Amino acid sequence: AISLLLEVFEFFSDKSDALHQVRKYETRLELARACLVSGDLNMALYWGKQTLDYLGQFNNTGQTVRAVEQMTQIYLSMGKPDSALLYVNEAETIRKQQHIIADSSNGHCLYGKTMTELGRYDEALPRLKLALACNLEIKNRQKVADILSSLADCYKGMGKPDLALEYYRQALETTPDTSAMSSIHYKLSNIFQQKNRLPEALHHIKAGARYSRIFFSAEKDRTIGRLESQAALEREASQVKFLTARQKSHQFKIAALSIVFLLGILTLGLLLDRYRDWETDRKSTRLNSSH
Repeated sequence: AISLLLEVFEFFSDKSDALHQVRKYETRLELARACLVSGDLNMALYWGKQTLDYLGQFNNTGQTVRAVEQMTQIYLSMGKPDSALLYVNEAETIRKQQHIIADSSNGHCLYGKTMTELGRYDEALPRLKLALACNLEIKNRQKVADILSSLADCYKGMGKPDLALEYYRQALETTPDTSAMSSIHYKLSNIFQQKNRLPEALHHIKAGARYSRIFFSAEKDRTIGRLESQAALEREASQVKFLTARQKSHQFKIAALSIVFLLGILTLGLLLDRYRDWETDRKSTRLNSSH
């Protein structure tokens, strides 16, 4: 995805901003998201800042909110809640000033996550519940699972492990993401260890390891597939270059032979003209001598 997005970025780089403003913004934002998912947080941060710098040339508050919230998510993934707080507050301010309500559940969720990381659980809890209510209405499984897991983190931080267990289990039943399943199993194992319920802790840590192997095995298979595809493309490109070179060589030979042939015809024509002139002169000489 990152490779394809970079190609799109290069394609739009020399296009008119007035005509392709949205595409240029979306490409930068999607690059930030793709790098975040891949785990390359430094590149995610780079493209996130690129998105904001680009939007600084224009006045589109809706797009700015999405970019600022993306920066919040990146800093949360980097374990920097203080930096995340600056961006989540900026997004909140823009939403209030411009009365933007589109996808406000994402803002509530990010605010709740940030407050949880900062240990401000009383502020985090109502925002996460509000985000959950919004996403339950639109039935977005991945977002619902993410918010349920965040609620569990919040309850765990508040010293309520039983409530945390309930929400982790709901998140586990809801999420379609193998990587998220692995993470939730590890968190469940941690709570059961604290409760000294070792058989259940062992079960969940084994399940977490199993899903982790599945996830990384799938990642490895995708990497192998990507490398094989790239190798096949390189072989095809080399073959095309070879055939193109042969074709050019063949065309050059044909062109050279054509030129030689044309030069031969021209030379022959000149020789025939000279021969005719010589014959004419010789006949004239004979006539003169006979007279």
